[in-house]
Amino acid sequence: MSYQEIPGRKIVQPHGRSKFKLGDARLRFRLAQAGLIAGAPKKVLSILDEFGGDLGAALQMFDDLGNVTGTCAPAKKYEDLMLNRPSWVWACAARTAAPEHYDEFVRVVNQLPNPTGLEAWMEEHSLMKVGRERARQHLDLAFRKLQRKLEAQSAIWSKRVFDELMVLGEEIAVAYG
Repeated sequence: MSYQEIPGRKIVQPHGRSKFKLGDARLRFRLAQAGLIAGAPKKVLSILDEFGGDLGAALQMFDDLGNVTGTCAPAKKYEDLMLNRPSWVWACAARTAAPEHYDEFVRVVNQLPNPTGLEAWMEEHSLMKVGRERARQHLDLAFRKLQRKLEAQSAIWSKRVFDELMVLGEEIAVAYG
């Protein structure tokens, strides 16, 4: 069964799949490695690992949006949709559109590489705006969760490093959004 054949309301947010992506694994590893080098206790390493997954999921959401806009790789514009890859864009369309509008989304995706119908559908349903807003909410939540969990553990952590991570998150959102 292709992704297009799944009824819209049965599509789950695919950002959870990012934990299986190599980039996410590298991010989780690097954060845990930094914690180990800093001598962080096991509980803090676990918090960093979870944050790496959350940050990786947000990065994947923005990357999926970038695939539709062609922002970072114009030659790969719409590639995820044309290849029926589960993506944040599919999930946003499925979760925000009425069933008949989602069916129309699937129909215009099937018209690719001609983007005319898809672009009109995305504009009419504010798909990119909604996708960016929800990806941004996920990114912001990841940072709030990290801060809350570190504070709950009374962990000693660098405000400067935390702020630098937040700047990185902002760069991700701007680059792909």
